[in-house]
Amino acid sequence: MTWPESGASRRHRLARRGLAVAAAAAALAAAVLLPGDSATAPAPAPPVAGAEHVREPPGQGAGGPVRPLLGTHYSHVAHPRCRMDGGGIVATRTGHATRAQVVQQLRSMRERGVDSLRIILWHMHDPSGHTWGVVASAGGRLHEPDRSNLVHYLRAVREAGFDRLTITFSPQWTNSPFEPNYDRRLLEENWSWVRDVRAVAVEHGPAQVRFDLLNEGGASDYLPPRRFADLRSYVATLYGRYADEFGTRDVTVSTIASLGPHDRGNRLRNLVSTLRSTGRPLPRWFDVHLNVDGPTARHGLDDSVRVLDRQGLPQPLVIGEAPHGDPAVARALAGSPALERVEEVLQWVDRPGDTCPRSPPYSVASYRDALAVVPPAALAPSG
Repeated sequence: MTWPESGASRRHRLARRGLAVAAAAAALAAAVLLPGDSATAPAPAPPVAGAEHVREPPGQGAGGPVRPLLGTHYSHVAHPRCRMDGGGIVATRTGHATRAQVVQQLRSMRERGVDSLRIILWHMHDPSGHTWGVVASAGGRLHEPDRSNLVHYLRAVREAGFDRLTITFSPQWTNSPFEPNYDRRLLEENWSWVRDVRAVAVEHGPAQVRFDLLNEGGASDYLPPRRFADLRSYVATLYGRYADEFGTRDVTVSTIASLGPHDRGNRLRNLVSTLRSTGRPLPRWFDVHLNVDGPTARHGLDDSVRVLDRQGLPQPLVIGEAPHGDPAVARALAGSPALERVEEVLQWVDRPGDTCPRSPPYSVASYRDALAVVPPAALAPSG
């Protein structure tokens, strides 16, 4: 598969590498390790003002049972020859042909019961020679034809009647704080680009648009110290600026959940610490990625709730990446008491071990069948 190496697959690989090292050390030392991201937490902060409420699904009365919104990632109209090249929606150069496909695929997915969507916007200063979907962010602006492509996508999502769209930012190469060649001067470009994209999305998108400031931006304790510091600084700076200009009602930063009992990456805990360091209100929800097998997904969900509980945080969770159409993962999540904290599940375009991403239109039937209803108590506003 040709997903960008600095993206989700690489960070999952690095997280698993760190987990393997930790497990080996544990075996040698015969030490008892705490679950990932669940070490002793600082004293709880005052609760954040009410977490956003999830609407009842059709046919459910007020106060009745609710289920999470069920959605999917949607950034490409196709993956020809199992590659991302040429299929990107925002980066397309085929104009009306791709736009017509987008409208058709969105209509089909809505008819199949998809509630919500997520799109990753990969960007870099100069993407010359790259055709897999990354767009230019030079000058801190969304350039043509990418700008018009995004406007069309947003309007089509709105007109198709989706409940929510999440836009995830994923800087690449020297724009990315994950990379050893990260150019810190490009933070200003990234921030200006986020502001520009947000303005376009708010104007043309559906009523509810959310923003993830950095895909899987929770810093892992397995990272080299300099990269760990770069990542924390980047997230704190962007989140602080965003909160000051736009508030925190529609923004979060996603992270990879714990990958097992010996995972000492502490990504969610570190993310909470980073966001608290800004002195701004915390997000109204936290976004965790569980693109793993069933037992690992169950552990990651349970552990995420434990982390938030130990921090005194009542916010709900969004599962921002789950394996595509995976009934085993859906059943594993359905069996967790922590599911009542989940307000949305968004599937990725493949499953772990797949050699080819699935092409749209997508269905969420596997998750809809398993995640029928959950009690509404944890999803109600807290203030």
